[in-house]
Amino acid sequence: MGEEHRTALAITPEALAKCLALTFPPAMVQLVQELVAPVPAFDNIAKIIQSDPVLSATVLTLVNSPFYGMTTKVTNLERAAVVLGTREILKIALSISFQQNTSVAIKRDKKTLFADWRLSVWSSIAAEQIAARTDPKQAHLAYLASLLKDLSLFLYLCLEQGGPDEENACFLWLEDRQMEAERARWGETHAELTRSLLSGWMLPEPILEAIAHHHDMEDLESCSLITRSVILATRWAELQHAAVPDHGGIIQFEMQLRAMLGLDDSQLELLREECTQRFESLLQLLGIQNASLDSRFYSQSLQSMQSFYFHAMEISSAVNGVEGMGRIICRQLRWNWGIEHAQLALRTAGGNSFVLFTLMPEDASLTMNEAPSIAKLPWKVKGEKMQLGPKGQIYGELRYAVPAKPLRPLQDMPVYSNFITSTLTTYYKDHAVMATKARALQALPIGVALASPDGILLDANQRFNSFDNDGSGDVVGDNVADMLRRSLGIPAASLLDALRADGQRQSISQLFCVAAPHLQRQEVCLYLSIHRHEVDSSPAFLIVLEDISELSAIEMQVLKQRDFLEKMVAAMQESIFIVDIGGTVVWSAPATAHLVGRNLFDFTRPTGLFTGEWNSTFLASGPAPAMPVEVDINDDLQEMTQLELVFSPLHEADDVSRSYLVVGRDLTVIRRLESKIRQQAMFDGLTGLFNYSQFNTVLAREVERSSRTGRGMGLIFFDLDRFKQVNDTYGHQTGDRLLKLIAKGVMQSVRKGMDFPCRYGGDEFAIVVTEVDRQTLEKMCVRLHEMVRKQCQDAVSLSMGVALLRPDETAEQLLQRVDKASYTAKHKGGAQTCWED
Repeated sequence: MGEEHRTALAITPEALAKCLALTFPPAMVQLVQELVAPVPAFDNIAKIIQSDPVLSATVLTLVNSPFYGMTTKVTNLERAAVVLGTREILKIALSISFQQNTSVAIKRDKKTLFADWRLSVWSSIAAEQIAARTDPKQAHLAYLASLLKDLSLFLYLCLEQGGPDEENACFLWLEDRQMEAERARWGETHAELTRSLLSGWMLPEPILEAIAHHHDMEDLESCSLITRSVILATRWAELQHAAVPDHGGIIQFEMQLRAMLGLDDSQLELLREECTQRFESLLQLLGIQNASLDSRFYSQSLQSMQSFYFHAMEISSAVNGVEGMGRIICRQLRWNWGIEHAQLALRTAGGNSFVLFTLMPEDASLTMNEAPSIAKLPWKVKGEKMQLGPKGQIYGELRYAVPAKPLRPLQDMPVYSNFITSTLTTYYKDHAVMATKARALQALPIGVALASPDGILLDANQRFNSFDNDGSGDVVGDNVADMLRRSLGIPAASLLDALRADGQRQSISQLFCVAAPHLQRQEVCLYLSIHRHEVDSSPAFLIVLEDISELSAIEMQVLKQRDFLEKMVAAMQESIFIVDIGGTVVWSAPATAHLVGRNLFDFTRPTGLFTGEWNSTFLASGPAPAMPVEVDINDDLQEMTQLELVFSPLHEADDVSRSYLVVGRDLTVIRRLESKIRQQAMFDGLTGLFNYSQFNTVLAREVERSSRTGRGMGLIFFDLDRFKQVNDTYGHQTGDRLLKLIAKGVMQSVRKGMDFPCRYGGDEFAIVVTEVDRQTLEKMCVRLHEMVRKQCQDAVSLSMGVALLRPDETAEQLLQRVDKASYTAKHKGGAQTCWED
């Protein structure tokens, strides 16, 4: 489903919250809260489950499924809780309730949601299994977080009225730039929105964090263990159950998963088997149709997937096109599965027929037949049949007789065929595109050729070949300069030499009118252009030879010159227009065509150092080209723009008709960059306070001013107690948010224009206080302590040093004193102020 549909409907977070309350009854919320409880209360759980006979029966059915391997049938919840544990029963009930409630509310046919539910079920099971190997006590929380992570998208489905065109794709699949589109439409991503919706369910913070970040693969290392489990499970589900398979991506991810979890090959296979068993059991119980056999990549080991991947690579590297690919596939069938009786049909490169390869034990070499359709091929082998090609397209078909003793499991064949289909899809699409381009190039009425840097022709279309007079019909291998001189009398060598000599020049062209008896023309006018080109990163020349005999040479030169000038002007970044002596715009480049007829002095205003008259007098006096004028321009079609205008007089017959070429260079970006550079030079990028460099400048300035005026000045220096513990416990992102929160509070606690708060470095802050006495300074210290206590809820406190400037004291001496006082406060246990008198 396209992201434009996901964000097109006017569905607000408020509407989703209302849908959540209607879709999920209180019993569902109670199940969730019991699961996150330290010790789930079985009596409450049993009461909730038994209140729904269908849910109760479904739970017992799953408990008795092969996944749990019960030797005797479990007939009641009490027995199930004893055997499996209360929390396991609770997870089963929660999964069933979630799927049933959501499916009933969604306005789509149940079958259209199978792909979404497969993604959701696999990620929930995988998150629990991964967490069981990294943080066992949190495994059930990982399961719950993964189960609920896409709740906002399911609720979106409950509200949207999508038609049949949107009902075939997996809605949970994360598409390219989807997060940006969601943030633009809702103000937050679906992950953040889900967290907001569930904030009232009293879920533990680790679950909400895992939900909010379940797509953050790039930040995986900085996340908690439970969040990592959910992120990895989400990505695993997307790869394993994608509509368009990424075989290499699956292999790469599972190798990464093995390394991150510290697993060996057998342990990785055990992880997949555990996920697979429970996944297929839940699908069957919930009535969710599994994917087709050829798309069940989760059933394949990493070694098996790698084997198929290398097989596909071998097929894609075939040098003889369809014939080479067919021979490789037949060889792989024989060597991997021991298949001796098989027939393989593949579509020809042109797409108008099929080639049949027949593999028989008595014939070591393949026999080949060709027919216009698969049905008309001479099929002989009876047995299994597989169609090759994506939905709606047929690239071929494979039929084979099952060997008595297969060399590897035959259930791997559908997945192998999926790899083959992907390779064939790439081949046919690329080949078809290249074939179409080749046919179009050959049909062009213009001669086109490719030559090496030394002028040897590498390729040419039919029209270019027709200019040759030797009758061979193929100029490949000839020297292009020799061929053009011999056949048409065109001295192309000089053009090639000129282009080679000027490394900055990209093309060269010239018009030639020559006699061409072999073209049955007394005279032919040819326009020759040579362009620099690259083929596989190697330099080459692209040569175009166009017959323009229907136009006179002079007309053609005029047209070419006009076209060149128009393109050059349109491509320039500057604003270009011509004004008359009164300042009226009489011509403009296409980008500013709306200015024609308006007066330059009406929509511009000079800025900077300009002090003269800004009217027609300015032009009458003859502006000097070396004296550019900076102006603000407001053309009614865009925001105010800054331009640097350069005036160049155009020579006219008299002063009355005199006009000027005006070229305007856009200064807006330059001014913004200058402002940004000044900003970055003064302020700390995280907190917005003055930075370390600016602190030293301000301190020195205010010390000098205080010494000169005799007015009091003070310095406050503090750092954060227990800040390292916050970083180590909650991560640097939380630490950064804390620093920004404190910086905001500092800004609210100081006097604007009189006090200068700075970030000294790390978790250290300083405030230069002017026009102050000891009593005012003490009150400010108290406000700072109180601010941190309220906003940070005692997560951190301040170790603060403070001092007033002494007579004849330098900035460095004052800083040393308050730094020493701050250290003393820290040494005494923190959360206090020490004066350095």
